[in-house]
Amino acid sequence: MALKNTRCKDPVYHFFLSWPETDSPTVEQIFESARHSLKALGMSDHQYVTAIHRDTDHLHCHVAANRIHPVTYKVADDAYDISKLHKASREMELKYGWTRTNGCHVINENNRIVRSCSKEKSMPDDAKKLEYYSDQESLYGYAVRECRPEISEILKADSIYWERIHAVLIRAGLELKKKGAGLGFIIGPIQSKPH
Repeated sequence: MALKNTRCKDPVYHFFLSWPETDSPTVEQIFESARHSLKALGMSDHQYVTAIHRDTDHLHCHVAANRIHPVTYKVADDAYDISKLHKASREMELKYGWTRTNGCHVINENNRIVRSCSKEKSMPDDAKKLEYYSDQESLYGYAVRECRPEISEILKADSIYWERIHAVLIRAGLELKKKGAGLGFIIGPIQSKPH
């Protein structure tokens, strides 16, 4: 089908869905989530393949879809795709009671899906590319997942103690050190020093 529209330079659309260790979706729920995501992207009638992976810490599936419609040969618009995928994910989290995750859309205290008002900086492009193309979590993604919630709480306190922030990082196997004019992370087993 992709050959039916020669103007489309990138006829394959790829994304993956991932579940935290606390969730155990069935195979049918995973496939339903993939179909629901494709519908949100306007590609429910398009050819696609879904592959489930259990070879990493997080259960996930890859979805590759043909952006060329099999009958009309029109190209699916991928504008605002991340927002659409995040909203579809929140819908499935509500449906199955899965762990709530954040993104462009979140579930508020009234169990309604709303646009996120996050003031947090988005993932750097290099980290996005690493996660997208290698199917591995970036250092940025790991640090945000493991450290951001606790560090955010520390930063809300009246008095900020760097020792508490360093303790959070060390528990995650990270250490913050002076590097040139700024700071850098050291990764690996951290030797805690007596104070």
